[in-house]
Amino acid sequence: MGGGRDDAPSRRLILGLLAALPALGTRPLAAAPLPDTFPADGLVPLDGGAVTGVGADGSLTLADGRTLRLAGIQLPRPASGNRRIAAWPLAGEAAEALAGLVRGRTVIPHAAGAARDRHGRIPAQLVRDDGLWVQGEMLRLGWARLHFIQADRLPPAPFRAAEAEARAAAAGLWAHPFYAVRSPDAVAGEVGSFQLVAGRVARTARVRDWIYVNFGRDYRSDFTVEVAAADHAAFRAAGLDPLALGGRRVEVRGWIEDRNGPLVHAAHPGQLALLE
Repeated sequence: MGGGRDDAPSRRLILGLLAALPALGTRPLAAAPLPDTFPADGLVPLDGGAVTGVGADGSLTLADGRTLRLAGIQLPRPASGNRRIAAWPLAGEAAEALAGLVRGRTVIPHAAGAARDRHGRIPAQLVRDDGLWVQGEMLRLGWARLHFIQADRLPPAPFRAAEAEARAAAAGLWAHPFYAVRSPDAVAGEVGSFQLVAGRVARTARVRDWIYVNFGRDYRSDFTVEVAAADHAAFRAAGLDPLALGGRRVEVRGWIEDRNGPLVHAAHPGQLALLE
């Protein structure tokens, strides 16, 4: 009978497709639906991959060798032996929480382009293959704080909402005094650290190419926030005109410098939040 000969090409086709399945599995053909809170505007999904490594600093390595930076959040810093810097409290627990979310899982990075940072990492928002937004979950569980650098073109609102949930529950980092919000008069001894500072703005001023938000009457010794005039438009667009903050209660986050008293340089609107 001729039926056996006619079926042979079909059997070969089926066997070929089955052989290709492992290769197809390394790159998801379609990502799970994104959560409503995901900041998708302006982000482009990149090829997905399995997470094979989780760094103590929160960086991730994929099976194809790419390294990712979780843009928009900050995990507690691990110890640095070269500079003899001690680990921040709960750094190990936070890294383990991240590993529990992503190690061995397929993830889809969403990036604003494919640019890499100076460490060769791709800054990205990360979505797990089941649709979980990794940054949002780390913030919600209290194992990270929102932290933007100037290159992070991200809307602060979804990050703040996730962080606020953890802060209200004193979850994770928020139960430790190391991560407590400071008052403006209590940060003089915190130079070189990353802090959240909340207080009422005394006055604001523009001096040539800089805008200063002063939390005390003496700008030479009191806590100050500095914004480059070149970034003024970005802050105004976010509804946070630094020159209009006089008398307002504001929360600031950033690295504390010592320049005429403690100072934070704010390069992203996400570093400021109105408290009233």
